Parts: sequence; structure tokens; C-alpha cells
Amino acid sequence: MDSTQTATINFDAQVSLEQRGEHWAAYIEPPGATVYGDTEAAARARVDEALDFFVASLVDEIGLERFRRYLDAHGVRNSVVVSNPNGPSDKMRETRPVSFPVKVAAVA
Repeated sequence: MDSTQTATINFDAQVSLEQRGEHWAAYIEPPGATVYGDTEAAARARVDEALDFFVASLVDEIGLERFRRYLDAHGVRNSVVVSNPNGPSDKMRETRPVSFPVKVAAVA
């Protein structure tokens, strides 16, 4: 029996695009990298390639849980959905923002 599972990791990457003369630059956080393209569309495509490489190579090297700890340590919200070939998808862990109103003393 094959026990292979497929996991989909979800996280928000911040991308800043800027036209620099004849080309476009896109800064991506995480991983803190800049990619370039001749056009805005080309730079956006390079963002996707860079993120695919970043995630695949790190997960392959250090594993999914350590990759999640990396994202957590850098304040990047993330979640993982594990697909089991022998059954329905399961949530492995989900991180989500919550807010609770509290009363605090004013700081002078």
C-alpha cells in the first residue's frame, strides 16, 4: 500500500514591483529575493518561478514542519492541507489571525 501524501502549503508572500529603467524588478518576502523581467508580466512570472523553487527546495531539504517553523519565525501566516490518497483531505494545522478586545492602562 502506498502511504504517499501530497501537501499544499498556503502562505502570503509580499511582492513589491518597480520599473527600473528598461526592466522590472520584483522583491519577494519571504524569501527576501529580487527577480527581474523585461516587462511587468515577465517579472511577475519570475516571482512564481522563484517561489516554486524556494518552497520545493527548502521542503525537500529540511522537511515540511521545519519549513513551517521558518515561516512562523518570520511572522508569515501559513496553513497546510494534506491530501491522503486513501481518503479525503485533512487539515494538518491552520494558522489564522484572531483579535480580542482588552482594556489596558494608558502609557504616560
